[in-house]
Amino acid sequence: MIYKKDLLICKLSVADKTIFFKRLSKNLDDDAIMLWILNIPFGYYCLYLDFICMHGSAILIKDKVSLFLGFSGLGKSTILSLLVDNDNIMISEDVCLIDANTNSSKIIPSFPIIKNENKNFFKKIGKKVDININDNRNRSFFQIHDCFFAQPMWYEIENIYVLKLDETNSINQLSGMKKFEKVFSHLFKIPFEKDKKIFIDDSIEEKLLSKLSALLNKTNVYEIKRNDNIEDNIAFIKKNIEAR
Repeated sequence: MIYKKDLLICKLSVADKTIFFKRLSKNLDDDAIMLWILNIPFGYYCLYLDFICMHGSAILIKDKVSLFLGFSGLGKSTILSLLVDNDNIMISEDVCLIDANTNSSKIIPSFPIIKNENKNFFKKIGKKVDININDNRNRSFFQIHDCFFAQPMWYEIENIYVLKLDETNSINQLSGMKKFEKVFSHLFKIPFEKDKKIFIDDSIEEKLLSKLSALLNKTNVYEIKRNDNIEDNIAFIKKNIEAR
């Protein structure tokens, strides 16, 4: 599989379990290369290693892991940035690598970087870093301090929250096919063309859908509808999450 972004080409070799990359510009530094490889290319690659990979953010709140899923621009990074403090620890941003089996569903920390346009969110928890990557939303990169980032181990997932914009704040628990549909939309899937299969390999499709079902059977899934007032959102989300 070949993935191209800006000035970097990645070639993913499933048989050899390796990732090769080619730098197309000297202006692309090592930090930028590693950040991109550990993002979308890594997420697609993990499909072949029997892991679930989600586009979302994850945080440890009172020893319980919560996942926030949502399409670009719905506030996953901002919510994560504002929830992280002395008691709430960041686990992952953008790429959530999950091991879902018959006994439990667990997530492992990714890298301590959050993309955001508001530096005021990071006065206490992190610092801005210069990474030579063009972000189409003009966001900056912030590195989270070690004390606010999870240790490298697997953490069991308790709750999944799917974000949606609305006029008022509300939260509803999902079940059945609604639960599956909302979460499936944020699963890393091989890029596909219209009217063609989502997965390029039947065995991968079968394994991933089985693991996704296992994940949903062991977690609570909620839809959070939020308005445009971020301070109001955070107060509402924090109150509801800490109560569960």
